[in-house]
Amino acid sequence: MKKVIIFGIIILVIICGVLINMFLPKIVSLEKIAISDILNEEKEMTVKGTFTDSAVGFSGYNASSSEGKVFLEISGKFSLGKMDGNFSITLNKEKYGEPKEIYLKDGKSSVKIWPK
Repeated sequence: MKKVIIFGIIILVIICGVLINMFLPKIVSLEKIAISDILNEEKEMTVKGTFTDSAVGFSGYNASSSEGKVFLEISGKFSLGKMDGNFSITLNKEKYGEPKEIYLKDGKSSVKIWPK
């Protein structure tokens, strides 16, 4: 009887861990991101896009810059239809400088998205 209870607790912990992990934000892989527009204005740049996976909703981004290059890591999390996969990221030129290139990064690789 004790073995059954211990086994049940272990299974419950594993299931809870998987569910929690599904709903935590993660950096979205490059294959699941579609950029629709990049606007270059005087004081800011705006990157617009969506996720190709309808089960992922936009949850934020990290941006960094180095030598005129801006690197974006876009985060998403599992969605049950309440979150939108569309995103619009505004990059302030005072903070990041005048970008010469913009890249998407997913931790493993990066791809240049501007200019094409």
